Amino acid sequence: MFNKKIKTLQNNIFKNNLQKKYFSLIEILIAISIIVTFSGLTGTVYYEKLIDTKIAYTKIELNLILQQIYLYYSINNIYPIKLQDINNITTIVTNKDLLDPFNQQYLYIPKIDWLSLIDYLNTNKNNNNQNNNLNNTNLINYFIECLNQLILIISNIDLDNKLLLCASAKEPIVFSLGYRKPIFVQELEKDNLEMVMNWIKIVREKSTGTLQTVLNHSVFSQ
Repeated sequence: MFNKKIKTLQNNIFKNNLQKKYFSLIEILIAISIIVTFSGLTGTVYYEKLIDTKIAYTKIELNLILQQIYLYYSINNIYPIKLQDINNITTIVTNKDLLDPFNQQYLYIPKIDWLSLIDYLNTNKNNNNQNNNLNNTNLINYFIECLNQLILIISNIDLDNKLLLCASAKEPIVFSLGYRKPIFVQELEKDNLEMVMNWIKIVREKSTGTLQTVLNHSVFSQ
């Protein structure tokens, strides 16, 4: 009799232990939902941190590029027309194709010195010296290439055209389209919009040939 009770007790303990080895369906679903929620939060935080890191690194490279642009000017007395004109540009940017951490091209607009162009047109309008004409042709070609570079950039991005037009009248502009919004290391303003549009009007009236054709582009319209 006693042995029978012992055996019954052992069977009950075995059954209880067997039941404890398994979770209910509700318990499993709750555990899965917790894991998924935690993983999602972790993934979101990681992704945002990754974007912040890329933005910070982009700004570092933009500042380095800008330094090289001014160094180029100090040596050549003109700004480079394209970033590729700077000899050692690929040594300061991680990607040799001049791509930012978001795998997009760094964008550059040279400074457009409208006042110098106006002064040149006024000074050389009646100058027939052959040597001066050769130098003047080179200068005009430089301005034309700078304007074409400006047109190329402005025409292919969805940004405030007038803002870039005004900013490039003050200094060379280098930037990245970034992730959700463009990344600049310079403060851009268009407080000089009326003045810049007036300069463009004067140059257009005084210019001829290719220069005038370039200035008839919609980028330079009111």
